[in-house]
This record gives sequence, structure tokens and C-alpha cells, in this order.
Amino acid sequence: IWLLFWPDDKPEPDFSSANKIELLASILAGNNEDIIRDAGYGIPDDPVIRRWGINKLKISGKLNLDVRPPTSLEDSELLVLFSTMINGKETDVAFFLDKKLNLIDSSYESIEENDTGKKIEIDETQEKELLHQVQTELNQFFEKMKQQLASK
Repeated sequence: IWLLFWPDDKPEPDFSSANKIELLASILAGNNEDIIRDAGYGIPDDPVIRRWGINKLKISGKLNLDVRPPTSLEDSELLVLFSTMINGKETDVAFFLDKKLNLIDSSYESIEENDTGKKIEIDETQEKELLHQVQTELNQFFEKMKQQLASK
């Protein structure tokens, strides 16, 4: 019954915030599904979207990011998944980012010919380049959402 009285108005995203996890959560929780789709980003279909926001965001770009926002306010990490070529092999990558989009942890798994994964290590330079590209694509998303939401 308490859901009947829950306010539908959610606070506007604070694009000046240094906390990118909170910013992402506020964009995804603010009834912005049509705006996000119109801007070219992938989110689940309306029937799949949970009442409290969007649980997955696809950002097309050089890396085609699959962003998994935190599921609770206590979470302090943002999970970003993507595939890329590393040392000539298709590699699935998982980055865990903090609120300033700095790398907390990473995982690299090359996809072998028999479709099994094999954990691999990459050098620091490669990781920094990938992190920079992920940060760039996420920041482009935030900037585009700032423009789109300002004109709604």
C-alpha cells in the first residue's frame, strides 16, 4: 500500500557532482527512459525496467560498454563490461570503477577457440589506455544526458 503514496518526482541529476556513481543512478532512476533511448543508448524494454530505475546501460562506441550501475546506495563501485582485442585475441574485460571513475579492480579473460575463457594479464600502459577510453565514453554519456535533459 505504501507504494500508492510514493512520490513519482525524482530529483534532477546534479551534473556538477564529482560522484559519477550517484550521477548515473540519478539519471537512470529519473523516468528518463525515452530520453536515454532517443540519445542512442541501450536500456531494457519498459516491461523489464524495474520500478526504481534501469539496471543496465549499453553505450555504443569504440568499446561498446555494458554498464551495470550499483544496486543499492551502499555500493561504491560501478561495473563496466566490454570486449576488445588484446594481443590479437578477443578479450572480455571487467572494470570496477569508483565514484570518480578511477579503476578499483580489473579482470581480463581471453576467449579461446573452444569458447572457454582464460585469465590473462596486460601491461600497465594497455590498462591505462583502456581505462582512459572507458572514462571518455562514460563522460560523453554524461555530457549528452546533460544536454538532453536540459532541453526536456
